[in-house]
Amino acid sequence: MSRTLYLSDLDGTLLNEQAELSETSAALLNEAAALGAHIAIATARTAATAVRLMQGVRLAAPSILMNGVVIQDLERGRIVNLEPLGAVGARRLLALLRGTGTQGLLYTMEADGLN
Repeated sequence: MSRTLYLSDLDGTLLNEQAELSETSAALLNEAAALGAHIAIATARTAATAVRLMQGVRLAAPSILMNGVVIQDLERGRIVNLEPLGAVGARRLLALLRGTGTQGLLYTMEADGLN
């Protein structure tokens, strides 16, 4: 039996103007999942935010988080794939930011999670 994967962004797509998933949308996603659809999300958000927003929705496929840096099974909390920047890349990025006066936010993945 073939199954269809439905992959959606959150902001401006699944979420309403209050940045919440409506009960109707959650019910429709779960109905599709019950019929065999694989539901997943692709977002710039972290797992902590995505899990909270999608609570109660059956996400049978791993989701793409942090603009593709992390692919994670949100139902089980298991990271499927991680694309780290690495020490050299991080130093280059920080030097670039300092050189342009730009500020940014940098996460690290440690044994205890996202820092």
